[in-house]
Amino acid sequence: MSDGFHLRHDRVRRSFARAAESYDAAAVLQREVLNRLVERLDLVSLKPVVVLDAGTGTGLGAAALSDRFRRFLDMHDVGDALVRSGFRDPVMDVERMTVTYEDTMALMRDLQAIGARNVNAGRPRGLTGPRRLRAMQAEYEAFRRDGSLPASWEVVFGQAWAPPAGVAHRDPGQPGEARIPIEAIARRSRGDR
Repeated sequence: MSDGFHLRHDRVRRSFARAAESYDAAAVLQREVLNRLVERLDLVSLKPVVVLDAGTGTGLGAAALSDRFRRFLDMHDVGDALVRSGFRDPVMDVERMTVTYEDTMALMRDLQAIGARNVNAGRPRGLTGPRRLRAMQAEYEAFRRDGSLPASWEVVFGQAWAPPAGVAHRDPGQPGEARIPIEAIARRSRGDR
């Protein structure tokens, strides 16, 4: 991409892998998102056979969801692939949440502890110098309210439904093609021919 925004997936993986040990202790917002997700599931009357977790951290989400449902898959990096893969009736909801900090260094420590680093291929390669750091801190101070600095997050919740087992569905990317799960194809014995 010409705008310099292109994530280096290898660096994303390394960044989160390095933060795995410290993630849960610093992931206050992520725990709150998980709690709200579980509350939303109380409103769903369906009993799904498979539940998809699209990234709730280091496994706390998987544990909470597996307590509620018989079978649980923990998968990442799915986003729009759900719709492209034939899931239907997607429901998306957005919540804005704010976590407050005493100072910018506390915020940056938490971001580092959860593995949130700039892994953009077009990022500046050098270290942030003290002058630039002080300038950022001074600018951020304009957001201070009631003695705290806010860190605002936009959290996107999503649900989508798969077709019933054994039902072929059209692949939206390939007109005229249909996918049929191999399990849906009944075996015939030689006498059935």
